[in-house]
Amino acid sequence: MHKFGLWRRWLRPLLSSLRDGLALLLPSFLIRWLYGPADFAFLVHPRGLHDVERRYPFFRKLPPRVREWVLRYHWPVVLEKISVQDALGRCAKGYLISISLTAEQILPERILAKKKILQALKLAEKLGCKIVGLGALTASVTKAGTWLVGQTKLALTTGNAYTVAVTCEDVERLIAQQGLDDPLIAVVGCYGNIGEALTKLLGRHYRLMLVGRASEMLFAFLDRMKGCLDRETVISSDLDALRDADIVITATNSLSLKLTAEMLKPGAVVYDLAQPPNADHPSFWWSDKVLRLDGGYVQAPGLQMRFDLGLPKGTVFACLAETILQALEHDFRNHVGRVDLVHVALTQHWARRAGFRPALGFLEREEVIPNVCERFSNLRGDDARVA
Repeated sequence: MHKFGLWRRWLRPLLSSLRDGLALLLPSFLIRWLYGPADFAFLVHPRGLHDVERRYPFFRKLPPRVREWVLRYHWPVVLEKISVQDALGRCAKGYLISISLTAEQILPERILAKKKILQALKLAEKLGCKIVGLGALTASVTKAGTWLVGQTKLALTTGNAYTVAVTCEDVERLIAQQGLDDPLIAVVGCYGNIGEALTKLLGRHYRLMLVGRASEMLFAFLDRMKGCLDRETVISSDLDALRDADIVITATNSLSLKLTAEMLKPGAVVYDLAQPPNADHPSFWWSDKVLRLDGGYVQAPGLQMRFDLGLPKGTVFACLAETILQALEHDFRNHVGRVDLVHVALTQHWARRAGFRPALGFLEREEVIPNVCERFSNLRGDDARVA
């Protein structure tokens, strides 16, 4: 048992890493024979050092300067093989590939991060993949994938279209289950890629609060959205304004923006799409008057993946789900840059065909949400107190 544990936790990850480094040097036909067939790949990165240490336990024993050097110069690695059989019996196989930089390293080291992403695309190409999804900050740092166009033969997707579709479905469900009458929905990070698409879609039916750090950009964004917003819309660069919102959607790529439960009114719901999260402050776990939900999660029946994403079994991020759907549908076009609302509707259609559906709020049992909503509906009276 001891020897098996040593192999599983220490030696196997190290040998797999060395194998992936060699894969960048060996001919493609040999790589595909060693790894097996693949239709797609999905790029990720460690959220922090804890992710690296979980994969490579020996990493925590290295001196800080050595750890920094390793992360800076290490090649991309294959974390896991993914296979899916959807409701129609169609199959797709792919790989979860990680670059070595953490979230805190990527934004200040954009040039280095882009080089790492190109390396990972080269590995995906050698593995025989035809489509690559850009997860977390690999999309933001490449200008929603547009910087990569022309630098690879692979079809690229940010996965933002299905993320927007899932968010809209989840918001509609929350409004119905909580019995909200004319809710005010705040979109934090409204002029980002996902935030803009959500503004266009939700602004057709609901009152919006558009929140961003730069007032000039907010006014320019509001001017650009004219004709898309059919309901009352307010803008704010002050997070204190969120106290008026019934539902708060976070859709930023900021590492420093952090919400707390005290910023929101009793009965408010935070739907956190940001990766890394914007609403992971401990106050959300202590408070029983503000509900925090992880957003953009999808139940994918027929999914087989041993790697722990920190999600319930059979659940994946919507951006990964879109990459899988694109492979199942044999759509080898690029879906990068601004989110196309026509493509948002198309990804919803693909998902229904495949049997994929939103996994609202990272909750495994559907009855949990109505129970929580019933409890929160009592907080909207005149006697409600601050969380």
